[in-house]
Amino acid sequence: IAPDDIASMVNTSGARDVIGHGTHVAGIVAARGPFHGVAPDVRLLSAKVFYESGYADLDGILAGLTWARYERGADVISMSLGTGSGDYGTSILTEAVEKVVADGATVTVAAGNEGPGRGTLSIPGDAPNAITVGAIDRDLTLAAFSSRGKPGMAKPDLNLLVTLDVLLAEGSVARAARRLRLSPSAMSRALTRL
Repeated sequence: IAPDDIASMVNTSGARDVIGHGTHVAGIVAARGPFHGVAPDVRLLSAKVFYESGYADLDGILAGLTWARYERGADVISMSLGTGSGDYGTSILTEAVEKVVADGATVTVAAGNEGPGRGTLSIPGDAPNAITVGAIDRDLTLAAFSSRGKPGMAKPDLNLLVTLDVLLAEGSVARAARRLRLSPSAMSRALTRL
């Protein structure tokens, strides 16, 4: 990552990732070598929004989101973070994510780890136009701990990501459709949502 593409939004000893979670997420996206990320040629930005203790505050997260989109021109922003759950769509953070999406960026956010109860999506995972990402288990189904929306199901885009993971694992639409117990036409309809 170029030095101008790294910033710390919190008052710490620098932008170094002392916990390793940001590095882990960046590797999923942009790793090169024996294991490639999903977009190995992407230009990464790094906005440190967590203190070294593992906690973040709203000001730092908003500053990171603003810096990435409006100062550095990010088209895709990954927010592997979240806090509590509340009245869906009403938090300052959720509204900020919605504004960035309305301004043309794609934003992915963590669903949270508070499942399997209803209405457990973390903020800003409740942002209607963000892509909310949950966890899957070894069987490629929604993990029990993964947060869910108010109806008790995953947000629809979360289900689509599970579908794509199964497709990648199975190698063909037909095999993935069988594994998910979908007809090939239903599987194709899900994939056209991309």
